[in-house]
Amino acid sequence: MIKELLEQIYSYLNGLCTLRDLESWVVLNLQRILDSGEAEAIEIANRVDADLIGIGESLIEETALREYLQSYISSKQTIPITSIQSGDIITATAVERTTQILGGSPDQVQTVCLDPDPVPV
Repeated sequence: MIKELLEQIYSYLNGLCTLRDLESWVVLNLQRILDSGEAEAIEIANRVDADLIGIGESLIEETALREYLQSYISSKQTIPITSIQSGDIITATAVERTTQILGGSPDQVQTVCLDPDPVPV
């Protein structure tokens, strides 16, 4: 369930779904997440649910919600990314100073350097 929950959060943060879409997904899937027994998924889902209630009651603004959601997922090493060229969903896994980009099949792997001080070409 953690994967599905994170995909929904990423979709919202990347503008692929609306706040209402995220809220609907959480409401429809909260019991499944709780029943899954996955502690991490339950913790994040409960936080997201509380934040969505805060938005509904005007206790927090959407910019704060986005910051909270980003903080919940920032410790994750694997994230889904939508390819700009094809629209396919690919996966990026951060490992030290490189990222592996996986395409639709195992033979589609690229390694990208994440050097914070790139050398000009």
